[in-house]
Amino acid sequence: MHQKQFDPASKLNRLCGSPEIDPRRLVVLCALILGMIQTRSVVLWRLVPVVQLGENENSVYKRLKRFMQYSLSQNMMARFVLSFLREEHVLLLLDRTNWKWGQQDINFLILSVS
Repeated sequence: MHQKQFDPASKLNRLCGSPEIDPRRLVVLCALILGMIQTRSVVLWRLVPVVQLGENENSVYKRLKRFMQYSLSQNMMARFVLSFLREEHVLLLLDRTNWKWGQQDINFLILSVS
Protein backbone atom coordinates (compact mmCIF):
# COMPACT_ATOMS: atom_id res chain seq x y z
CA MET A 1 0.00 0.00 0.00
CA HIS A 2 1.44 3.35 -1.04
CA GLN A 3 1.14 6.08 1.59
CA LYS A 4 0.43 9.71 0.82
CA GLN A 5 3.65 11.73 0.74
CA PHE A 6 4.28 15.05 2.46
CA ASP A 7 5.99 17.94 0.74
CA PRO A 8 8.78 19.19 3.05
CA ALA A 9 9.19 22.39 1.05
CA SER A 10 5.85 23.66 2.38
CA LYS A 11 7.26 23.58 5.91
CA LEU A 12 10.57 25.33 5.21
CA ASN A 13 9.22 28.77 6.09
CA ARG A 14 9.48 27.93 9.80
CA LEU A 15 13.27 28.07 9.64
CA CYS A 16 13.95 30.07 6.48
CA GLY A 17 16.66 32.62 6.91
CA SER A 18 18.26 30.76 9.80
CA PRO A 19 22.03 30.99 9.39
CA GLU A 20 22.42 27.89 11.57
CA ILE A 21 21.39 25.31 8.98
CA ASP A 22 22.12 24.83 5.31
CA PRO A 23 18.93 24.85 3.17
CA ARG A 24 19.70 21.35 1.88
CA ARG A 25 19.87 20.00 5.43
CA LEU A 26 16.67 21.87 6.21
CA VAL A 27 14.89 19.99 3.44
CA VAL A 28 16.05 16.67 4.88
CA LEU A 29 15.08 17.73 8.42
CA CYS A 30 11.56 18.63 7.33
CA ALA A 31 11.25 15.41 5.35
CA LEU A 32 12.36 13.41 8.40
CA ILE A 33 9.94 15.13 10.76
CA LEU A 34 6.99 14.77 8.42
CA GLY A 35 7.94 11.18 7.65
CA MET A 36 8.08 10.33 11.36
CA ILE A 37 4.65 11.86 11.87
CA GLN A 38 3.19 9.99 8.91
CA THR A 39 4.75 6.59 9.63
CA ARG A 40 4.79 6.91 13.43
CA SER A 41 8.28 5.47 13.31
CA VAL A 42 11.87 6.64 13.68
CA VAL A 43 13.30 3.70 11.73
CA LEU A 44 15.01 5.12 8.64
CA TRP A 45 14.09 2.35 6.23
CA ARG A 46 10.42 2.87 7.15
CA LEU A 47 10.73 6.59 6.41
CA VAL A 48 12.34 6.14 2.99
CA PRO A 49 9.10 5.41 1.04
CA VAL A 50 7.31 8.51 2.37
CA VAL A 51 9.96 11.23 2.29
CA GLN A 52 10.16 13.33 -0.87
CA LEU A 53 13.80 13.94 -1.61
CA GLY A 54 13.65 13.29 -5.35
CA GLU A 55 15.95 10.27 -5.56
CA ASN A 56 15.62 6.50 -5.64
CA GLU A 57 15.05 4.73 -2.31
CA ASN A 58 18.68 3.62 -1.91
CA SER A 59 19.89 7.22 -2.36
CA VAL A 60 17.25 8.54 0.04
CA TYR A 61 18.32 6.02 2.68
CA LYS A 62 21.98 7.04 2.33
CA ARG A 63 21.03 10.72 2.50
CA LEU A 64 19.03 10.17 5.68
CA LYS A 65 21.93 8.25 7.26
CA ARG A 66 24.35 11.08 6.41
CA PHE A 67 21.95 13.62 7.89
CA MET A 68 21.75 11.69 11.16
CA GLN A 69 25.51 12.19 11.60
CA TYR A 70 25.03 15.98 11.50
CA SER A 71 24.77 17.78 14.84
CA LEU A 72 21.88 20.26 15.02
CA SER A 73 21.95 23.36 17.20
CA GLN A 74 19.77 22.94 20.28
CA ASN A 75 18.68 26.59 20.07
CA MET A 76 17.63 26.19 16.45
CA MET A 77 15.68 23.03 17.23
CA ALA A 78 13.92 24.67 20.18
CA ARG A 79 12.85 27.63 18.01
CA PHE A 80 11.66 25.21 15.32
CA VAL A 81 9.52 23.18 17.73
CA LEU A 82 8.12 26.26 19.46
CA SER A 83 7.20 27.83 16.12
CA PHE A 84 4.47 25.18 15.74
CA LEU A 85 2.73 26.25 18.95
CA ARG A 86 -0.14 28.67 18.54
CA GLU A 87 -0.89 29.31 22.18
CA GLU A 88 0.59 32.20 24.15
CA HIS A 89 1.14 30.09 27.25
CA VAL A 90 2.80 26.69 27.16
CA LEU A 91 3.55 24.19 29.88
CA LEU A 92 7.16 23.04 30.08
CA LEU A 93 7.78 19.59 31.54
CA LEU A 94 11.24 18.71 32.84
CA ASP A 95 12.22 15.09 33.45
CA ARG A 96 15.53 13.53 34.42
CA THR A 97 16.50 9.89 34.52
CA ASN A 98 19.74 8.13 35.40
CA TRP A 99 20.70 4.71 34.08
CA LYS A 100 23.72 2.56 34.71
CA TRP A 101 25.26 0.77 31.69
CA GLY A 102 28.02 -1.40 33.12
CA GLN A 103 30.32 1.09 34.83
CA GLN A 104 28.94 4.02 32.77
CA ASP A 105 26.35 6.40 34.20
CA ILE A 106 23.87 7.66 31.60
CA ASN A 107 21.88 10.78 32.49
CA PHE A 108 19.00 12.10 30.40
CA LEU A 109 17.50 15.51 30.98
CA ILE A 110 14.41 16.04 28.84
CA LEU A 111 12.41 19.22 28.40
CA SER A 112 8.98 18.73 26.83
CA VAL A 113 6.40 21.26 25.70
CA SER A 114 2.72 20.72 26.31
